[in-house]
Amino acid sequence: MARPTRRNRPIFHWYRQTPFGPELVICLFTRGCRYRSCSFCALPSVTAGEVDESYREINAQVDHVFAQFSGAQLQAVWKLSIFNNGSVLDQATMPTKSLLYLFLKAADLPSLKVVSLESREEYVEDWELKVLRQILGGRAELEITLGFETHDERIRNRVLNKGLTVKRFEKLLEMLAANGVRLKCYVMLKPDVMLTEEQGIEEAVRTIEYLGQVAGTYRVAMAVHLNPTYVARGTRLERQFKENGYLPPDLDSIFRVVLSTQRVGLWTYVGLDDEGLAATDSAFRCERLPRQAATAALERFNATNDYEELRAFYQNEKAKTT
Repeated sequence: MARPTRRNRPIFHWYRQTPFGPELVICLFTRGCRYRSCSFCALPSVTAGEVDESYREINAQVDHVFAQFSGAQLQAVWKLSIFNNGSVLDQATMPTKSLLYLFLKAADLPSLKVVSLESREEYVEDWELKVLRQILGGRAELEITLGFETHDERIRNRVLNKGLTVKRFEKLLEMLAANGVRLKCYVMLKPDVMLTEEQGIEEAVRTIEYLGQVAGTYRVAMAVHLNPTYVARGTRLERQFKENGYLPPDLDSIFRVVLSTQRVGLWTYVGLDDEGLAATDSAFRCERLPRQAATAALERFNATNDYEELRAFYQNEKAKTT
């Protein structure tokens, strides 16, 4: 993914179908993530780095995106998801003026039901949640997207260096519950070079089970974004992954995690893109299933969350190999 060469343009945007209606996704070009300590993440390389983007420049990016779609398309938008390869709620990278500008435009979308903002936990503040929900006027829900990655504290904080404890995570859940805010969590499949394929599957399943448990305990509506762990160029984990012969998860493992966690009851989306940042040729391997058909099946699942269709495809393909 190339860095934009012009100001007033986002890193990317797209319009995609979900089980509930169209989603407009925008990744804004802003100052880079200030944390920059996640050992696996290369996303800060696809930002403005240490250069500040003014609120006027960011507002122009928002205007550019909205101008790309017809009135009918904008009127049908069910969900608006905002990213900046960092934390949208970090006021040092995303000026509050721009966030408010974006929400005022979102409030004019007649079919809008959810606005999702990606952020680290430490930038989520009670007062800001209240202000943003007030702008939406109760017509649409607010969702925070967070990189939880794994329930395993050792992997999350010693291997991935996320800097997120379970105590702080559950404190965030309390705040979200008090404000009626939803949560979407990234979960990494096989995030540690020491995990075998089977251990990676088990670890991801346990993570999603934990998320389902705390979603019920704190009464927070939650979704999962499952990502196979790829080796990102220029990260601290790249050398370790290469030296230990790390193999990205197989597509078969993705199917097994998704189908094994249907019972948890969380809406699930599968990430299949390496964002152009992988040191290898893909975000995943495909040794047990036909790549094109299997990825198409997962893409249909992302658009429908139809577990029965996904299960039927998987069982049919597995039967061919027995």
